[in-house]
Amino acid sequence: VFPIKLAPIGLPKYRLSNGRTATRQSQYISTKQLDSDFFEADWEREEAQTAQHSILLELIQGKGLEARFTKAGTRQTEPLILTSDGFVANGNRRLCAMRKCYYNDRIAYEHYSHVKVVQLPTATERDIVRLEAELQIEEDIKDDYTWLDIRYIVRKAINEDGYTPEEAGKLY
Repeated sequence: VFPIKLAPIGLPKYRLSNGRTATRQSQYISTKQLDSDFFEADWEREEAQTAQHSILLELIQGKGLEARFTKAGTRQTEPLILTSDGFVANGNRRLCAMRKCYYNDRIAYEHYSHVKVVQLPTATERDIVRLEAELQIEEDIKDDYTWLDIRYIVRKAINEDGYTPEEAGKLY
């Protein structure tokens, strides 16, 4: 069990190796005619983080996520899960929704000025992928993956993260 802490809403960084946004990232790169490693080269680069935020803004429409966070009286219930270096391993869309609310009206959504987070100890990419897979299977406000997203995630798990095809199949 990890302690829940409060972090300024601008502090957590979106994790750009995100299966749910992978195909949209490819589309963004193609549309904007950017280098193919735009999202992978430097996760902290402001342009990449801003682009990821715009992609996540599209996704928060699904499952009523944006409406849920803009509803009067709604508060964050689950902490975001951060990697040891401050990237969101779970909760990118929730963070995006809270940021949208807060930056649109800092008075009405002052309660989102700081967000609940849990910071993981140092972990491998393989550990983060496993955690993400386990958490995303739970039904709640999580959005469905398209078949292209699943294909990308499985291929990445096999080709880059060291999973066997059998292991990747069990994860997803």
